[in-house]
Amino acid sequence: MAASGHARAFGGAYELLRLSNQINRSRTIPSTIRHDPRPPPPPRGSDRVTRVPDPEPPIEAIPAPPPPPPPPPAAAAPVAPAPAAAAPISISEPEPVAQVPEDLPEPAVLLPEEQTTATPYNGSVSKVPSSKFGRLLHYGGLAASLGWGMASEAVSSRRPPQGDSSTPPQRRSLLMSEANLERLVSKLGKMRGAALKLGQFMSIQDTKQLPPQLEAILQRVQNSANYMPEWQTERVLRDTLGDDWRSHFSEFDLRPFAAASIGQVHRAKLSPSSPLARNTDKYPNLTDLAVKVQFPGVRESIASDLGTLRWLLVASAALPRGLYLDNTLRVMGRELEDECDYEREAECGTRMREFVETSRDPGLREAFAVPRVVDELSGKMVLTTELMHGRPLKDVLTLGQDKRDWIGQRILQLCMHELFEFRLMQTDPNWSNFLYNQSTGKLELIDFGATREYTPEFMDVYGKLLDAAIEQDREAAIRYSNELGYFTGQESEASLSCSAAMINAHLDSLFALATPFRPSSPSPFPFGTLGPPITAQIRSQIPVMLRERLTSPPEETYSLNRKLSGAFLLCERLASHVPVRDMYERARNR
Repeated sequence: MAASGHARAFGGAYELLRLSNQINRSRTIPSTIRHDPRPPPPPRGSDRVTRVPDPEPPIEAIPAPPPPPPPPPAAAAPVAPAPAAAAPISISEPEPVAQVPEDLPEPAVLLPEEQTTATPYNGSVSKVPSSKFGRLLHYGGLAASLGWGMASEAVSSRRPPQGDSSTPPQRRSLLMSEANLERLVSKLGKMRGAALKLGQFMSIQDTKQLPPQLEAILQRVQNSANYMPEWQTERVLRDTLGDDWRSHFSEFDLRPFAAASIGQVHRAKLSPSSPLARNTDKYPNLTDLAVKVQFPGVRESIASDLGTLRWLLVASAALPRGLYLDNTLRVMGRELEDECDYEREAECGTRMREFVETSRDPGLREAFAVPRVVDELSGKMVLTTELMHGRPLKDVLTLGQDKRDWIGQRILQLCMHELFEFRLMQTDPNWSNFLYNQSTGKLELIDFGATREYTPEFMDVYGKLLDAAIEQDREAAIRYSNELGYFTGQESEASLSCSAAMINAHLDSLFALATPFRPSSPSPFPFGTLGPPITAQIRSQIPVMLRERLTSPPEETYSLNRKLSGAFLLCERLASHVPVRDMYERARNR
């Protein structure tokens, strides 16, 4: 048994090494690989631009298999991004506030100066590989080093394999060795783009079906993504905003306060001499800015990055059966293309601001603020908005019950209106996309790269499916699930047991999701304190659906269910009491 387990482990290492050779042979390697020259130093008079030392841009080449690294340091606690219009960094899992004593005092209201002080970003400086060829070389080097690591671990290991011969736990455990974990975190953090988006996409699903070591990698990579050296950041700004880009700012911090899969965010101040500062009709009181700068080459390399990641994932056998990897990567690729389109994000942010400010629900208008987009300082790879001064919701968990109830109610109220009034939803449930400003008493919405529009036809059927789930009408729920594409149409409760198991798991998860909407449920609904959490009930059905489903879920539901589950999880963490049924009826009837 041990011999066969090690043979399978060597097989996995061989596959990764073969993949590395395949990647390397797919291109002719030039004798000399030149890096882009550094731009000339900035002109005098730009001393208001804050700088940090630049490392030399590294030459892109295939790294030799590294020696076994020393024991990895203890993982640092995730650093929360400072309040601003930033791309999401990670999905936080704070402790449920139901365990927090109710008599804790509310935090003091932050002064504007304190709110605009950024927490230093916990990342390292490294050049973003910007060409398809350069990124291919990096992935090839990663495959080679992982393969050597697996082979080395198999030779030194004396433990018998776990599981039977039909499963690959030995190969998986050798891939996720301590040394390979460090290699993955280091390389994926430097690559950005699809590598980081895959981590965000998989962790947001919250299926708990990934190997724990892989979940740890995804979380660490999201919390420590590298940022560009200054010369590369300035090149993007110059190419997008022109050679005189500095003239628009009185201050610009070249060290970002947040970074994610496709870009990084900088703090800046609008120059009083800029024509924009004098356009008070369009931009009243515009001073503090958030400038998002896209990593070069990420948008052009989406397809090749995803193809290489697919090979790595298949060779490592690291994903659960039934995940429909190809469809997952297809959906993720489309989402990544949308998020790389800063002009689309600017349009979505402007539309969401208009929707909120003109909503038929006065409570929505009074509760939310959306940052203005500065069109004249935005383009394909740069997006500039006014800087919002609130705190991420995960930083306000010790507020009193009344305030936590208010926050949860407003978040779900927004979800209902996004679905049934706007049909435009910001689908990323990251806590850091919702800021609470104690000075204004408003929730601030940021980051609209993951905004999705739904057709009236889809929302009509989805609303009927939700109504059937509220009424626990199995026949109607199956009919509308078929219409949306959850099933192939071949499943039936009288067919094979696997089809019945899939149908039951699907309906159980739908009925759990509909619990707060039901007239028989308490109102306001006490999230997180009434029986098992709804998100846990839904999550418990995912293994069955992964194992038994005959088709991938409808594409629209990837983002929609992710947002609803994220909103429910947020309310559970806040232990909010929310009149969900009343909100749903008002939104559906408007």
